[in-house]
Amino acid sequence: MVTSAGAPPLLYDHPLSHACQIVRLCLAEKGVSVRRRTVDIGPGLAVYDPWFAALSPRMRVPLLVHEGRRLAGPEAICRYLDGAFAGPLLDHRNEAQPWLDLERGLQLELLDYARLGTAGRRDLRRRFRRLEARAAANPGLAELYAAEASRVDRLARDLDSPEAVAAVERQLEVTLDRAEAALAHRTYLTGDDYTLADVFWLCLLARLQVLGYGHLWRGGARPMLATYWERLKGRPTLAKAGVRTRIAPRDLALVWLGGHWEGVLRAALAAGLLAAGWAVWRTYGG
Repeated sequence: MVTSAGAPPLLYDHPLSHACQIVRLCLAEKGVSVRRRTVDIGPGLAVYDPWFAALSPRMRVPLLVHEGRRLAGPEAICRYLDGAFAGPLLDHRNEAQPWLDLERGLQLELLDYARLGTAGRRDLRRRFRRLEARAAANPGLAELYAAEASRVDRLARDLDSPEAVAAVERQLEVTLDRAEAALAHRTYLTGDDYTLADVFWLCLLARLQVLGYGHLWRGGARPMLATYWERLKGRPTLAKAGVRTRIAPRDLALVWLGGHWEGVLRAALAAGLLAAGWAVWRTYGG
């Protein structure tokens, strides 16, 4: 068990990443404080920068670094946090895994891009070109970049296939049916206690609502799941972890301005103050 005297973990993070939201929710439920470093997954594509590729070969967030350990992906990180830190145990009976497997088995990334339409296809082409350029400029990391480029290419081909998208949507409905059946006799997915399974599924349902799939449980479609979702939404950790249930204008700024959005906003504020000061000087001092 890690004591509070140790240095807090460092989380490489992005506010809008679904996987990062899972980890932040786990942190909030455990009451664990971390240092955070935002890595741009949007236009700047800092996840493809050589420094991050060397640190995280899959070139994805979240990544947790703590006391010489590097853990990638929400499941590995949450399992580590649950066992290593004080706070409520989120899977003390080891019952969450089937629900984590179901969540992981959904190709949410394809549904994300499908909702973006033409913009999603452009983004994938841009990512592929960036990876090719990074591979050429960094021979020592060329294999890592080639593997990620291959994954991006497969995703782009799936996006161009209506059948592939429809298959993921069918799988989604089957998965939600499993939860609906389980929740007919339980408060939470594994029983009466909130567990790691519910951490993952809270974030899953939040993401599905953002993507426009909330109708799959609303309006009587899956009443047990709808009740469960309302119960989860009431947890105070939802807001603390920054789990999105809708996309706000500030989130769009995060996407388009990447990791530089805070600096851009500060510059805009400074420009506004300068303009206001100039106007006052012209009026009263000129």
